[in-house]
Amino acid sequence: MTTFQIQCFLSAAETLNFTEAANRMFIAQSSLSRNISRLETEIGLTLFIRTKKYVRLTPAGTVLYAEYSKLLKMADYALEKARNAEIGENGNLRLGVLETQRSENFLPAQLNRLRQSHPHIQIDIISGTFRELREGIMNNTIDIALTLSFDLEDFNPEEIVYQTFFRSQPKCVISKSSPWRRCPILTGVFYPLRQ
Repeated sequence: MTTFQIQCFLSAAETLNFTEAANRMFIAQSSLSRNISRLETEIGLTLFIRTKKYVRLTPAGTVLYAEYSKLLKMADYALEKARNAEIGENGNLRLGVLETQRSENFLPAQLNRLRQSHPHIQIDIISGTFRELREGIMNNTIDIALTLSFDLEDFNPEEIVYQTFFRSQPKCVISKSSPWRRCPILTGVFYPLRQ
């Protein structure tokens, strides 16, 4: 049984007219009849009662029409989902973040924008160390990893692509009561300290 045979059967069942069904499918009426006959032979059921005056579905044909219609819709839906997944419009996105990274400052807003623009994408957040994220990217258990610039040195540059996702300014913080606050050696490195 082929998808084409099922389509021929469905077209004929909808119109109850083999000529009209063939025209709908842009094929010859003889081709439509032949494909339906082959389908009936393969499944061992008569699907139509054919007379010179009319074409009707048999009880088996009525059941198969309902079930094949659902099946074809499910197949079309599955194909559409697969195509959308291929172009990144649906599916599961596995996002790796550093377990020590404070991503609450930037990640929720970005994820909300992604969910609004691509509602069919499910986002799974995976927390890990630098090494775990690298391994996840390389063995395809993580799709995207949010890491830090210095970690890129440990990736093979021919196997990845990357871009800046969020810029952060590192800060040096020291207690006002620390004896190191006025150390001349450190003042040159960390100068100027803001009060």
